[in-house]
Amino acid sequence: MNTKTEVKNELSLTDLFGDVISSYSQAQAIEDGFLHKLDDKIVKEAGFKYPVVITNGIAGIIERAKKNPSQSWDGIVWDILTLLKYGIGGSSNTQRVAFIVKINGKNYTLISVVGGGDEGEPVITIMLPGED
Repeated sequence: MNTKTEVKNELSLTDLFGDVISSYSQAQAIEDGFLHKLDDKIVKEAGFKYPVVITNGIAGIIERAKKNPSQSWDGIVWDILTLLKYGIGGSSNTQRVAFIVKINGKNYTLISVVGGGDEGEPVITIMLPGED
């Protein structure tokens, strides 16, 4: 009688790296003001099906631009989302897209990354170069 013993070589992340020492959720980053969740209505109107967050750096640029009476938060967000949509359409890599937006007369390079939210759901994060 010939019996084969099957050996599984599956390791969990804890087996490989040990216990988690510290974690920082997207919800905590939003609560702490490091990330800003964009209004779902404007995100959907712009044609995105996933939630979108922006970094504090971009939120600061928008806040400074609002000092100009012809600028508004929603108007700038709409411009960012529209240019991101064009950037995605012209890119072979939709997971990470760099695009340029003009805010209050100044060009900014922004980067969009699709990643997992706190529950593993897709979330689009828009950031400045050098932010993560």
